Formats: sequence, structure tokens, C-alpha cells
Amino acid sequence: MVDRPPRSRRSPGAAQQTGSVPTAALFGRVVNALTHEPVRRASVKIYNSKDQWDEITDGDGRFKFPPLKRAKYGFMAHRDGFTDRTYKVELSDFDDPKELPIELFPQGVITGKVVDGFGQPLQRAEIQALRANQVAGSEQTNDLGEYRLSGLDPGGYRIRATFQDGRESEFDPTPITTASATKPTELAVKAGAVISGIDFVLNPVRPVSLRGTIHTETGQPVDRASMSIAGPDGESSGREHVEAGKFEISDVSPGSYTISANTFDKTAPLFGSVKVEVHGEDVSGIDLTMHPSPKLEGRIQVEGGNIASLSSVHITFLPADHMLLRSMLFAKADDAGAFGAALNPGEYTLAVQSLPENFVVEKVTLDEAPVTNWKIKMDSSADPKKLVIVLAPKKQP
Repeated sequence: MVDRPPRSRRSPGAAQQTGSVPTAALFGRVVNALTHEPVRRASVKIYNSKDQWDEITDGDGRFKFPPLKRAKYGFMAHRDGFTDRTYKVELSDFDDPKELPIELFPQGVITGKVVDGFGQPLQRAEIQALRANQVAGSEQTNDLGEYRLSGLDPGGYRIRATFQDGRESEFDPTPITTASATKPTELAVKAGAVISGIDFVLNPVRPVSLRGTIHTETGQPVDRASMSIAGPDGESSGREHVEAGKFEISDVSPGSYTISANTFDKTAPLFGSVKVEVHGEDVSGIDLTMHPSPKLEGRIQVEGGNIASLSSVHITFLPADHMLLRSMLFAKADDAGAFGAALNPGEYTLAVQSLPENFVVEKVTLDEAPVTNWKIKMDSSADPKKLVIVLAPKKQP
């Protein structure tokens, strides 16, 4: 316990925790995950959608919050030189209050420089650390072309550099030049380590436009569709336009891409994709044929318990070859646990969110085969695939 807890700072709108509402004072200790030494003057906070309570750890890394209403909260710990940690405060943390062990990892750092083909530094180049196709950290180069990516957790990263000069907005007529490159080798970042010398040579070029036709299998033009263009590291910043069965994507840098499209028809959605090689000139005559989207029929089952309604449960599908949020697909269960989705062929990472209190996902099957590592794969079959998510009560410790 903390002998003299630091003074609590509450957000102006925080409600008083008074009366007969059950409360508990949560407390804990923040330590270095490698040395287990206390982390002094770390900022810790507990929060919900309306209120926030802040504390600072003492000389022994300990903190204590005032009595809080028994509920679910978010928790975050921060200290310069370490990576942030977030946790969920569960209802069980109020039943038998114990010292919460919080471990912070010393941050990993990657440094380097970005220059053009003449050795001149490129200012405001965007540097990103990619981990499992997600952006884990980003930074811009300074006037010397130097960058310092900090706040990285231990693990493997690929580093990508992108540069754009010229047009400042969609309505700015100024020509632009762009360049991008990614280090193909994954860097192993250790806690507290500094990796230097990860340099890039970029040769900015004038981006080009891609043009083509988009139609159904019978040749019917598709007037409206959502389009995206993706390379090996995620979606391009190209601007898409579709009208009367023709499309144009502008501001595309050289590279290998996949152009994908989906219609907005929820009853009978269509999808299509085509691979394109982009060099230094505009590409015309691209043919994009749309096909019926494969369907997935889902059902949530409950074992060993009773739930009045399953309508709170949300299911998220993240395509393995995309990295932006707009490529995520969502489904919502009805009261009985039924849901559906139209998914393009490919691999997806599955996430089940907003579960009923005290329930967990027991198992998941796709066409009666067990789903491992939350990965499912859709093919172009016309027959709907059957996804079953089984919930069960949490096991008591």
C-alpha cells in the first residue's frame, strides 16, 4: 500500500462517488519491465466515457486512486523514455482489491536519414514503423533529412519512407512529386535499444494516373463503386473517381498494385480486383470485371449460460493484405445471435467485440472446421460459408 498517496487530480466533470454506491480505492505499482525497478513520477490515469482520474507515482513507483464506483474503466500509464501501457479495469478488480502490477518497457528507438539521388536531405519525409501491417509509429524528417522514431515496443518492424512535395490540397494546381521505399528486412527492436543508420535514398518522380473500365460479368457498366489501390505495404494515396462504367485513379507512384472495387448494393454486392504495374507513364485500358461477393452466414451460440439478447455483439473482419481502417468490414448480431457479411475472397483476421458481461469466446468454427489464431479464409464459392461463434461463461479462478 502507499503510505502517503499523491494528491488526486480529477477532470472538471467527474462525478462525486458518494452515498451507498459500492466503491473501492484502486492502487498499484509501476516498475521497469526489464529491471523491475520502480518507475518514479509516471503518469497513471483511470477513465471512462465521462470522467478521468489522474495520479503520479511516488518514489517507490506506487500510486493510489480515491474510492471509485464499481464499474469498468480504462487504465493508462505513461513515462517519458518508456512505451505507454493500457489496461482494462474489470469488475473483479473491485471485489478483492490487490496491488495492480504495471510494467513499462523502455522504449526502442530507430534513427536514420533520408536523401534524394543527389545526396540532398529531404525534409518532411514521413517515416513509419510497420508491425503486422499496422503503423506502430511515425515521424517526419527535419531540415537535415534526419528522423528519430521513438516509443517502439520490443518486436520486429519494417520501416517505410514516403515523400511528397508540391500540392498542398486537393484544389491546389501545383504539380507534385512523390517517392516511397520500404526496408524489406525486418528489424528486431529490443527494449531500450537504439538502432541507427536506417537510411533511405528516394528519387521523387511525377505520379501518374490509371484509367480503365469497370463492368459486370455480362458487360454491364458499373456506375457506382468504392475503389482502393494497394501495394505490398498498404493502400496508396491515389484519388479514385468512377462514372458511367469508367474509372480513373490519379497520383499513383511507380510500383506494383492491386486495384479493388466493391458496389454499394447490400442485397447483391459485387467485387472485383486487378493487378497493375506502374512505371513512369499513365496506364490506360485497365479492365476490371465485377463478380458476386461470397457470403458468410454467422451464428452466435451460448453454452452453459443464458443471455437474453446478443444484439450487443459486433464482429470485425480485417483483410490480411490491407492496413487502413476503411478496409475493415463489420457485422452486428441480432437478438438471436444471427449475422451476415459479404466478404471478398482472401484471408481475414476475426475479432469479436462487446461481449455480454462475464462471457468469453469458447470456440469458433468455419464450415464446422476449427478456426485457429482468429484467421478465416474466404474463397469465390457461390455457397455461403457458415461461421459459428460459441460463447461460454468465464471460468472462476
